[in-house]
Amino acid sequence: LLGRYYQLSDLTPIICGNSGVKLVPFDAGYALDENTISIFHMLGNTDKNKEFLPFMDFSSVESAREFLLKQCLAAETGGKFSYMITVEERPLGMIFVTTPYVNDLTIHYNHWTMDFFIFEAFEGNGFMRVALPRMLLFLKNKLHVDDIHFMIDSSNTRCLNLIQNNIPVDELDNSHTNNISGGNRPMIFSCPLAKIAFK
Repeated sequence: LLGRYYQLSDLTPIICGNSGVKLVPFDAGYALDENTISIFHMLGNTDKNKEFLPFMDFSSVESAREFLLKQCLAAETGGKFSYMITVEERPLGMIFVTTPYVNDLTIHYNHWTMDFFIFEAFEGNGFMRVALPRMLLFLKNKLHVDDIHFMIDSSNTRCLNLIQNNIPVDELDNSHTNNISGGNRPMIFSCPLAKIAFK
């Protein structure tokens, strides 16, 4: 799969203007760093993350280590990649981007998708409002992605507000999708990157 959509060398750090926010590709250096693993375990092991992003497991140091290592392996195989949201090198959360190939294999959905989270301790500071548009600009300019989809639980009001109020999106018909982890069928939004003139 490597090279089908991106090369590892394409995944470069993203400076988010003068905000102090920096997006850094999540690699083995972070996944093997005990301090980073401990932070994700301590700050990421929340009921909200378990509810809305059940594919993440930060319940123990070992499960956090395993999850973070899997993100590195996924990037190396070309299927999906992750960026860490940081301020002064402190992890605040992550953005996950999955290619159409992997989505088609796993959920029969042949589109680019993006998931993201910010640690609850850092919510309400506008970090994600800064990070998401920069990531979308990167996807458009660097990887030439024309359209990316967000699948969001209908009860995740904070995430819905963020998407609907800060990013140009269109809500799509979700009748053909299922939530593979149970719960509500996700709401689906399309962000037409090719048509957006980023400032």
